[in-house]
Amino acid sequence: MTSAGMYVRRYHFPAPSSTVVEQRIYAHRTRKNIMVTEFEIVDENTESANLSLATLFDPGCGSTPDAQDGEFRMVRSNDLNDTYLSATSYCDNPTSCSGHYGTNFTHEGYSANATSPGAVPLYLWWSENCHGHDSVTSTKAPATTNASYRKINLQGYVVHTPALEAWLHHPRRRLQPEPLPPTGMLALEMWYSGAQCDHASIATSATKAKYQSQGYQKLYTIGYIFTHPHGGNGPIPAPSPPPAPCHSNGSGCAGTFSENDILFGSPHSHTGNATTVVGKTSIVNDTGGYESVAITVSDVPGVVTLEKGGVFRVIASVTSSVGSFMNASDVMRQSQDLYDAAVYSADTLLEEHTTAWDALWQHRVVVSNVTLFSRAWDVATHANSAYYYLMSSQRADWSFGGMSPGGLSTQNYQGAVFMDMEMYMGAGLLFLQPNLTRSTIQYRHNSVDTVAGLAKLFGYKGLQFAWTSAALGEPFGCCSGHGGLEDCIEQHITPDVSFSIMQYYRATNDTAWLANIGLPIVQGVADWITSRVTAPDANGTFHITGIMPIDEWCDPVSGCQNPGVEDDPQMNAMSKIALEFAVEASAVVGTPAPAQWGHIADHLELRYDARTDAHDMPPRTISLPKHTSCPEDIGYLSFPMGPALGVQVNTTRNNLERWVESGLTCLENSGMTGPIHVVNYLRVGNTTAADQALNRSMLAAVYGPFNVRNEVDVHSTIVGGHFNNTHFLTGDGGYMNALLNGYMGMEFGQKHSDGLVFQQPHLPVGVDALSVQRIWFRGLELSVGLDASFFNISTEVRTDGAVPRQNDDVDLPTNTHATGSSPSDTITAAWVLLDNSGAVVANLSVPATAHLQRHTLHFPCRLVRAH
Repeated sequence: MTSAGMYVRRYHFPAPSSTVVEQRIYAHRTRKNIMVTEFEIVDENTESANLSLATLFDPGCGSTPDAQDGEFRMVRSNDLNDTYLSATSYCDNPTSCSGHYGTNFTHEGYSANATSPGAVPLYLWWSENCHGHDSVTSTKAPATTNASYRKINLQGYVVHTPALEAWLHHPRRRLQPEPLPPTGMLALEMWYSGAQCDHASIATSATKAKYQSQGYQKLYTIGYIFTHPHGGNGPIPAPSPPPAPCHSNGSGCAGTFSENDILFGSPHSHTGNATTVVGKTSIVNDTGGYESVAITVSDVPGVVTLEKGGVFRVIASVTSSVGSFMNASDVMRQSQDLYDAAVYSADTLLEEHTTAWDALWQHRVVVSNVTLFSRAWDVATHANSAYYYLMSSQRADWSFGGMSPGGLSTQNYQGAVFMDMEMYMGAGLLFLQPNLTRSTIQYRHNSVDTVAGLAKLFGYKGLQFAWTSAALGEPFGCCSGHGGLEDCIEQHITPDVSFSIMQYYRATNDTAWLANIGLPIVQGVADWITSRVTAPDANGTFHITGIMPIDEWCDPVSGCQNPGVEDDPQMNAMSKIALEFAVEASAVVGTPAPAQWGHIADHLELRYDARTDAHDMPPRTISLPKHTSCPEDIGYLSFPMGPALGVQVNTTRNNLERWVESGLTCLENSGMTGPIHVVNYLRVGNTTAADQALNRSMLAAVYGPFNVRNEVDVHSTIVGGHFNNTHFLTGDGGYMNALLNGYMGMEFGQKHSDGLVFQQPHLPVGVDALSVQRIWFRGLELSVGLDASFFNISTEVRTDGAVPRQNDDVDLPTNTHATGSSPSDTITAAWVLLDNSGAVVANLSVPATAHLQRHTLHFPCRLVRAH
């Protein structure tokens, strides 16, 4: 991995050649559909070399060793895309060992037979080409009619109930909850491990636990077998009743996804030196159709002769019909056209890619005076890696999928989007790459029709965003029994989305975007909150009930009210912010806002106790082990919500003493809690505690030379959490927040006119100088720096003379409602830096630089337009 956005590996071949070959792999930054792998001789003494690519390219699973007799082993076929194996033995030549394949199929001592009601035959198929086996029921047999496969024999029987038959044949099977097995029967399931390229058919909980510990994931249910050996002659018992809905106002949302979601057909030769394959998704999209996918890739010879100064490239283009009206032929043609264009420009691909990344890296956090393995080195390398991973996971011209905590490099969270995108990842990019943050909001805008339907499903008005959402905002697991109670009632995500829109508007002042993209969302959220609150009590106070807070331990098992809690402070405070911003945004655009939005905002219960000047959490019925608040419900009220709420320093200090220093906040998840602690401790002047929290954010859940983050700290006192879901982009966004909002003190004021606020900045311990280069703010490029003596701030104009608008990559609708106040008219404006008394401490007409004595400044300072 380099700052140019690629993976670089060097192969050192031994004497006598002593050749060094460099391999570069990169997803092209400006050609979003193109992947490139390059090989080049980089030592001075080698003129040419023969390179055996078979030893360099990862062969995947390689050959599969023979399994022992009686072992159920699964082998994935290279030729078929929906094939599974469960065999009583593995054999390369079934004609010579056919005795291993009897019809007395049993699994872990359990079985079904031909006389069992609902019995379905289970056939064994075999491919000589890939030595792969496939065990399928008669309902799946048509999928294995590929010529390279042939049926070996009848392996045995499993039972299908009508409910299972309906589920197996459902066009959206992977989005539907599986039926429960009948009483007295077990589900025979197919499990798969991508790491081992292996399948396993398992039934008992003990065996499932074994395979799960080895990284296997469940694919689907084959059928049912009886819980007693060789039974099954009696009638099939009635199925167990389905679980009760987890919320009275909603059920039956989308289920979970699994692997093998694209089924590819036969390859097509392209231009004589490339191959194209075209496939379709195995699940339908929101319109009831299937998406087409095409891949065109260079043909790779077994041996390549490299000449000094030359480069051998493998180019791949990947296209799909997602977000378009293309059919399979169009998708294939587009893939081939993009491939041809990349081949035509092959010699400039690397330069294009590195130039684009160099432009991105002009906007960054810089730690100066770094020595190897020092704490400054830690701070700097984590800033670089966190920023790199965030930029690598989002594009300004692609908003379809949002940003998932697991990023693009893992299956963790299966690509589902959470509030992490708004509160951590998008926030971590906002000052430096607001167009990427804007793309995350565009993802939410694309889903307005879906989330309007979700609000109706739950009985509310407006827009209700799903806690975990897939493409176009479709709920991912909501109320299907697959995702947990939080999928139904962790509804703070809805006002969280409005908050991210407010922050983006504060950063860009883009009223045209606000009118067309932001306002429909914030008004829909305000309508939802209006329908979500209770009627006012005798004191005129509004309440919100049935919420699972950010503290997900608040569920029926851990002792909170069921379902959810009443008046979670983060949920209610964020709802207050959302209502107030809906009023503000409506006024900016010139549309009326209902009076009840402001009235409810002024009378929402926030669980603030004026006697203690602190906030409280909802009551619990039992004590939780090791903590009572996790991740950090109360902490969010000060950061990032504090400026919008007007939370005072003393309140932040009291909340820290009550919830953090007393040991009531959880010990896990340094990527989420650590950055909040950093910012809040710096706001109250406790730099020692802030540095300790920064250490947790950097080191507690990070490993390897590339600073890969896990979600949960690795220590023995953690409670719960997701232990292996790397890479955790949420922690990367949090780390950027710690540096930008915490140590550099940057935040937006309570009102839009307050501009960009600098709270008292601080240097992390061991760091001599910290700077943020080329921040985007309302049309300006702004740089700030900090060392032991000075606070530096400068404004500049882009060297190419272009206006630094952030929406050049997205066409706004022609019916733009708002005009003026856009970034284009701020570039020549006069700007001033005001101290906390309102006195001007620096005039910053563009371009300008102020070199200010750090210890004579009276923070907070505000950067605003001069009047």
